Amino acid sequence: MRQQSPGKALQRAVNRLFNQDPNPDPFTLRRLRKEAETLHSHDSLTATLMLARIACMEQQPELMVALYKPLLLQYPQQAWIHVEHALNLRKLGFYAAARESTLQAMAEDDTQPGIEQQIIRDDILCGYFQEAGAYLKQAVRASKPIFRAQFHFLESLQSLLIQHQWSDPMVARMQQHAMDLLHAQPLYPTGILRAPAVHISLTTAEHASLETQQTSYTPWLRWRIHLLATREQITRLNEQLQQRYAADAFLPPNPQQQIDLQLAPWQDEAIYNHPYAFYM
Repeated sequence: MRQQSPGKALQRAVNRLFNQDPNPDPFTLRRLRKEAETLHSHDSLTATLMLARIACMEQQPELMVALYKPLLLQYPQQAWIHVEHALNLRKLGFYAAARESTLQAMAEDDTQPGIEQQIIRDDILCGYFQEAGAYLKQAVRASKPIFRAQFHFLESLQSLLIQHQWSDPMVARMQQHAMDLLHAQPLYPTGILRAPAVHISLTTAEHASLETQQTSYTPWLRWRIHLLATREQITRLNEQLQQRYAADAFLPPNPQQQIDLQLAPWQDEAIYNHPYAFYM
């Protein structure tokens, strides 16, 4: 049996934790960091990429950025380095910066596998729903494969946003308020492949009229950003988030009537079985 190289073995171990463990053991992370530092002398690129992922799992955004800075200077025209950078930014909840990094990857090489689907996902994470819909329609015109449920979700959501005069920058402002509040603590979203950090779904509220004996339905967007924190912490943070929304003149009055964006406790549960629900 062929023995795995130290670099490949390290990548597998780090990626397994990155994708599958919401709260990695600090002793394991320290051991992996030592292995990456040892690897650096003969495979500096792999070592740096793994050290950056470890920094993410240790919730050290400044260290992650410092590790990527020389790579971005050394490989500015390599789309893959911007994709990797975006992955790390996304893990820590810097969704707007991750979107910018994905856009940079597209600018360098728009044939990079999966890049169009990733910018759509980044747009959704940031609140650029109308831009995401435009990318999907562009893919349809080019006869590229798309996720039908995602297409119909964005079509329905765009109708809601247009009806209530929501622009993409307004929606993105709500998301940015939430992330700025978290990062100020500092706290970070919690997510892994089987139960990612962000859940966005389009749902309806039922209204029964006693006068007309009729029932009407009002669509609204349910948006949850999950994190490892106590319910008391999350309740307090959501109260502060509501205060930020109310004080922002750029947002419409009572924005939560159409877009219910809140923080929520992370749970290791399966993806919701809902046609218009997306975990990111």
